[in-house]
Amino acid sequence: MYGDAMSWANSWGLNAVDLARAQFAFTMSFHIVFPAFSIGLASYLAVLEARWLLTRREVFLNLFNYWLKIFSVAFGMGVVSGIVMSYQFGTNWSVFADKAGPVMPPAKRENSLQLVPNS
Repeated sequence: MYGDAMSWANSWGLNAVDLARAQFAFTMSFHIVFPAFSIGLASYLAVLEARWLLTRREVFLNLFNYWLKIFSVAFGMGVVSGIVMSYQFGTNWSVFADKAGPVMPPAKRENSLQLVPNS
């Protein structure tokens, strides 16, 4: 089965490095949509809740509950695709991951905590 896939890739002039890059490009393109959507939707949810707290109009609470479900799914998909991306760093670019290992975890931690206000 895998031999057929590699013969197909070789017929296009692709090697394992090109395929790994294409796979990572797809994963990165897929992943970046979810954090961006989640950040924007979190702001919208905050506005909806504030409007509901100020006016007590049921429409704002209904909208908040509707978009909260979509936010939960988008957030979960972003987490899952981010985990896949981390594994791809380790498997496809193990030398890079080994050399950049001391630098990458703090950078990823800062990325995940960017919405937390400074205290």
